[in-house]
Amino acid sequence: MSCRAGFVLFLLALAGCAAKTLTLSGFNSGESSIMKVGAHFDVALPANPTTGFHWQLAEADPGVVVVGEPFFTARGDALGVAGTETFHCIVTGEGQTRIVLVYRRPWEEGVRPLRVWYLGLEGVR
Repeated sequence: MSCRAGFVLFLLALAGCAAKTLTLSGFNSGESSIMKVGAHFDVALPANPTTGFHWQLAEADPGVVVVGEPFFTARGDALGVAGTETFHCIVTGEGQTRIVLVYRRPWEEGVRPLRVWYLGLEGVR
């Protein structure tokens, strides 16, 4: 990601986006952001739950950000079609944390996730 695009993302996050919710995607993995306490944002990631894989929260400090349960939106009406899993998040306090989401099958113990998405986040007043 370019410095300009990162700066734009930073400005959008600081604005709090009362009318619009900022949506982050797979392209934002590995970035850092500073957001105001009370800001809402979504993380929308490609998924296909019919394969057994789901995005799961692996790490986040609830004193800084609350990550809600994901909801799935299919890309079509056919059975087994892929789509997007979206997590709604709210910055709840000041401080630094990482949000880490992993794409894995919940029943597979000790198996590395197929994909990992993360964001460094600082909540500010």
